[in-house]
Amino acid sequence: MWLVFAFLTLLAAIFIIIPLLKSRIRQEIPTLRPDDKIAENILAFKDQQAELDFQLAGGVIDDTEYSELLLEQKRILLLDAVNESKYPKKEYADRGAWIILLSLLLTPIFVFSLYHYLGASADLNITDLLKKRASIPMNDIDRKALSKKIQKKMSSRLLSEPDHPFYLVTLAQLQMEDGNFRDAQSSYFEALNARPNDSELMSEYAQATYFLEDKKFSEKVNLILDDALSLNPSNPIALGLQGIRYFESNSYKLAIKSWKNALLVIPANTAEADALKSGISYAQKLLKEDIFTLSIKISVSPEYKITKGQVMYVYAKEWGGEPKPLAAIKLLVGDFPATVILDDTMSMMGGKILSSVDFLEIFARVSVSGSATPSHGDYQGSTGKIKVQGSRTVKIQIDKKI
Repeated sequence: MWLVFAFLTLLAAIFIIIPLLKSRIRQEIPTLRPDDKIAENILAFKDQQAELDFQLAGGVIDDTEYSELLLEQKRILLLDAVNESKYPKKEYADRGAWIILLSLLLTPIFVFSLYHYLGASADLNITDLLKKRASIPMNDIDRKALSKKIQKKMSSRLLSEPDHPFYLVTLAQLQMEDGNFRDAQSSYFEALNARPNDSELMSEYAQATYFLEDKKFSEKVNLILDDALSLNPSNPIALGLQGIRYFESNSYKLAIKSWKNALLVIPANTAEADALKSGISYAQKLLKEDIFTLSIKISVSPEYKITKGQVMYVYAKEWGGEPKPLAAIKLLVGDFPATVILDDTMSMMGGKILSSVDFLEIFARVSVSGSATPSHGDYQGSTGKIKVQGSRTVKIQIDKKI
């Protein structure tokens, strides 16, 4: 950013300096000063007077004509002297040009100084430190030292802008990483004053309070957690905490459901996702329960010619619910009849899981164009309404052409 600003400043300077240099060159062309011009006029007047004296002596003009012509030359000399005194002196214009040039050179220095004193230099410094923390590998000691440095600068910045939500939340998250749950709770509380209806922020506040109170679901923690879930039922942090709450009360099925729903909105292959999967697996072992799975046997009506290699979509929707699929899989058509498996791990991002609803409808569609959107010429079949509990194997016949 600084290089861009410097380049633009230099470009602007060029457009101003070039005309000044041209003006300077013009001013350096030799010219007569006003005093020299007056002296030259006086010499010319004396020459004219000598010529008139010569004409008078030779009888070319008489005394009356001589007096009139001499008076006319004096009048011209006086008029020229008055006009020359009105001309501005060149050195003053020259000084004005250099004042403009000096101001141009000093302006960036003044702007940079003012920006450093009043502007966002502290914000830029914090941003650079956060980027360094996120992008440069470092050991635990260096990382902790950098975290402390960032926290110190953020705390200083918050003295001048105490309601800055980004700094409050980031500071709280860094304090959580350091195990400083008391200060983290305080930072989250201040951030919530600025954004009271932020579900994610509220869930992080509940988490900080949970750790501060020795990992116990006190009345305060429960209230904050319930408020976060009421604002956003798909909040992954709140769902994770809710699963822990259910697990500690031996409600393992509800814990599994909460963690599975959280798993839908958490990026795969992360530490958080691995922790949720471990919790689900452990709760299932306590229940002696496997992952909910549906085995779908698909056949095709003899009248339809479906070739190998065409794209087929198999998906499940909640009966009477939203049109968005709960789970789906895309595959290439092979030999029929075929068996396809759908389970809770295939649930769509941000949606419910298969085992969380009462009734389903399963569809199988062969797409002629390969598109996930149904189009003219596709072949389709469905199960109709089926009850989830107890239905582990279903059949579909593709018997309809769209």
